[in-house]
Amino acid sequence: MNPDGNHEASHPAPAGRSQPVVPVPEGYLHTSVDEYFVNLFNHVQEAIAIHDITGRIVRVNGEFERLFGYPDSEIRGQLTDELIVPPDRMAEATEYTKAVARGETVASETCRKRRDGTLIDVSLLCAPIVLHGEQVAAYGIYRDITERKAAEAQREYFANLFNTVREAIAILDNDGQILQVNGEFERLFGFGNEEVQGRRIDDLIVPPAFADEGSHYTQEVLNGEIFSFETRRQRKDGSLVDVSLICAPILVRGHQVAAYGIYRDITDRRTAEVQLAESHRKITDSIHYAQLIQASLLPKPSTLESCLSGCFVLYRPRDIVGGDFYDVVGDPEGCLVAVADCTGHGVPGAFMTMSAHAVLTQLLAKHGPEDPALLLQEMNRALKGMLHQGGQQRERGHLDHGLELALVRIRARDRRLRYAGARIPLWLWRPDGQSLECPADTNSLGYRRSSADCAFANRDLEFPTGTSCYLFTDGLLDQHGGPLGFGFGKRRLRELLNGIQALPMEEQGRLLEQSLHEYQGQRPQRDDITMLGFRP
Repeated sequence: MNPDGNHEASHPAPAGRSQPVVPVPEGYLHTSVDEYFVNLFNHVQEAIAIHDITGRIVRVNGEFERLFGYPDSEIRGQLTDELIVPPDRMAEATEYTKAVARGETVASETCRKRRDGTLIDVSLLCAPIVLHGEQVAAYGIYRDITERKAAEAQREYFANLFNTVREAIAILDNDGQILQVNGEFERLFGFGNEEVQGRRIDDLIVPPAFADEGSHYTQEVLNGEIFSFETRRQRKDGSLVDVSLICAPILVRGHQVAAYGIYRDITDRRTAEVQLAESHRKITDSIHYAQLIQASLLPKPSTLESCLSGCFVLYRPRDIVGGDFYDVVGDPEGCLVAVADCTGHGVPGAFMTMSAHAVLTQLLAKHGPEDPALLLQEMNRALKGMLHQGGQQRERGHLDHGLELALVRIRARDRRLRYAGARIPLWLWRPDGQSLECPADTNSLGYRRSSADCAFANRDLEFPTGTSCYLFTDGLLDQHGGPLGFGFGKRRLRELLNGIQALPMEEQGRLLEQSLHEYQGQRPQRDDITMLGFRP
């Protein structure tokens, strides 16, 4: 067709290409043919450019202006290739122009340039216009295929993702039959795409023992549910594999058209979990055995009853084993009471309790129980030597370990006691209600900062019948609780003890433990807790 309305039969459009049909009204006069084709040229949905045999634009329609941004009046006489062909497509366009000049029809999908410089994907049909056997012009028809190209790119992206992702994927129709599986599915289960199409997923990879589970979840996802869980599935060779499974429907415009299942092999993780659980069991068994050993160092209830007229023990290691210990050692003249808080808690703390208890036992055998201050002093020296925490060792960055310790020597016949403490005080309540706090020395035992020559002081006290004594580690005072999360604290402990002095020691212990439990609530235990209450 030329701009004057003359036309020849054109080459047929490519297969699959829809062409607008403009019906000719009945009785349409031959003299109106020009008007008919002009209207068709201006209102067709494809952009059309007509150019002469030199490639210069003769006329473009309104859709060309909309698509490329050039109005007809502005671009007449310009070369089409220079106007809308991107630089990297110039060689391609030149070949198309030559082909049309030879009388050929060219159809392709390519990229062209708008007036603003942006690129657009188009389908292109170029053909010559022949009049009386002679080529007098040519036309190009452009259709915007941006959306289709974007959809194709998206499909290609998801197809690549589907085939290269490391999870096995199966797509099911709404009857639970397999439409497609990816390569990872074949690697994991041994079934290729062709041999599984049309088969039910539950019949293919669900082991008999899991049949009810598989049927339930397949039905749920076909009903639109989304879920994930861990289970077992069966390979083609009959072996089982641990998998995590995600199932979800595939929706198109709000309607479920299919569903998918994503399977990840978790065999290695499950194996590691089993090995970890076995290691944990062995370690826990060992620690529980260590707990028995540590408990064997604590005094038996019969020893407490024979040495003290009444007592309670609040002993709560933070872990299975702990860094606190207590002891009551009897002799013909009375007994020695000890409460200790060693460095750390758990296994490290428990090792320290074993070492400290052994040192204390040796010193008692050597020096006897009459001078608690001497025992503290000698224990400090012995621990520093044993732990290499003195002299040059201090400069080598060795770990810093030690303990706090209170010792009370009770001579029941004299109604007297002698106390010495390394950072653990002694609290007393006499029968008349008077309370007394015997402060401890500020030095601790065994640590680097503890001088090997530091001395401790004995404090001698009389205790009337009915006097209550209390020794405790700082884990009790530091335990967080209450509405604000503060530590239990000295004031709360003192008020509590003051209110229960008339009660037997066993009852006092029960109320103390109940009060601590209620105060702590759901907060975790911070440290080992030990409290020994007794009446000499």
